[in-house]
Amino acid sequence: MSPREAEYKAKGVEILAINAFEDVADGKAWIASSDLDLHWAFADESFTSAFGVETVPTQIILDREGKVVWTSSLTSLAGGADELFAALDDVL
Repeated sequence: MSPREAEYKAKGVEILAINAFEDVADGKAWIASSDLDLHWAFADESFTSAFGVETVPTQIILDREGKVVWTSSLTSLAGGADELFAALDDVL
C-alpha cells in the first residue's frame, strides 16, 4: 500500500474493487495471485447498468450516505490518480 493510500485509509476511506465483465472464476484466480489490499466483489449486469459502467476501469466515489459524488472511466480519466485523490479530498 502506498503512503497516499494509507493516508486515506486512516481517514476511513474503504476501497472496494468490483470485478465486472469477466468470468467470476477467472477473476477469483487473478485476485488470489495478486497482492492488492482491497475488498473484492463481483458485479452482474444489474450493477453495471445501475451505475452506468460501460468500460473498465471505472472509478466511482460514494459519500458516507452512499450517494455517487464522482465517477470517471478509462475513457474520461485524464488526471489519473491525482484526479481521484482530489475528488476524495472534496468528499472528505
